[in-house]
Amino acid sequence: KDSAYAVREEQEGLLIPFNKFYDTLEGHIDHTYRMVITNAIKNTKIEDFDVEVLKVLFLIKSVTMITKNVENITTLMISKIDEDRIALQKKVQKSLDNLVEQTFIQNNGDIYVFLSNEQQEINNRIKDESYDTGDVVKEIGANVFQYIIKDSKYRYISVHNKRRYDFSYNQFIDGSVYGRNVGADIGVALVTPLSDNGTEDEVRRISTFEPNVYVRMAENSLY
Repeated sequence: KDSAYAVREEQEGLLIPFNKFYDTLEGHIDHTYRMVITNAIKNTKIEDFDVEVLKVLFLIKSVTMITKNVENITTLMISKIDEDRIALQKKVQKSLDNLVEQTFIQNNGDIYVFLSNEQQEINNRIKDESYDTGDVVKEIGANVFQYIIKDSKYRYISVHNKRRYDFSYNQFIDGSVYGRNVGADIGVALVTPLSDNGTEDEVRRISTFEPNVYVRMAENSLY
């Protein structure tokens, strides 16, 4: 009711974006969470629209039926019937990227999570930690080859006689052998965003003359 009353004199075709409800509820919101919004407002690297996106993420943080991705956040922020959704979504995405960069929110793939001050502090500590890229690559290899693929051999079952044939394969990550080279004729090669030869064109070029299955991993901050 208060949100509708606040825009009573606006032009026809207006819709109330979800972030407006934060303002009417602010007095009932726990101080811990209000401080997150206040800190965002005071942050010189955060734009006004970024704050509005942050308000939406706070309001839906406990709503399990809403997937917190850019598409749904955009839907909740539509403010007029003839809104340019594509332009709005680009604007929302830009704000989400900035909020992640400033550690007010966290992204898990395409899902965005509102962070309390305590959670932000933990993320900042992690962000400031130095790490060796070689160790990161080694850990990625371990996760893929030991916990996802698991099998060190490829099994082929003949459609004619139903006999099973097991083929060993080499394992590579960013151009280096993972584990031990079994001298096989085929291999699986992981290419991480940390690789010097990780562009799509480069991976496509290499895969034309080497007997390996190349897996080019996504470029994001989750590694």
